[in-house]
Amino acid sequence: MKDKFKAAIGNWEYHDVKLLEKELQTGGKGIKELLEQRMIEIEEKESNNVCPTCNDYINKEENHYTLVFGSKHFRKRANFCAADCLMYFVNKMNELEKDRRKKTKDEIVK
Repeated sequence: MKDKFKAAIGNWEYHDVKLLEKELQTGGKGIKELLEQRMIEIEEKESNNVCPTCNDYINKEENHYTLVFGSKHFRKRANFCAADCLMYFVNKMNELEKDRRKKTKDEIVK
């Protein structure tokens, strides 16, 4: 990875390298956002276009539903062929969350 990065910045001018250094010294928020956007682009490109609920093919040129979820730093994206598949998925996620909360509550009570 280090070699790839070295090759990527190999032709940069001094000014550009200093801008990168300044960005990294201030927390690199712009770089993080850029990387997150690139990850989304790669995930969209490499996704297999199959609905996770019914396993039907998703034609992305027609209407479909996309759910983005997860923590700020680890986003997940799921595409659904229809609203009922999306709702089924969300309902199952709610059930799992309720079960997790109940187990946590039961462990606290013990």
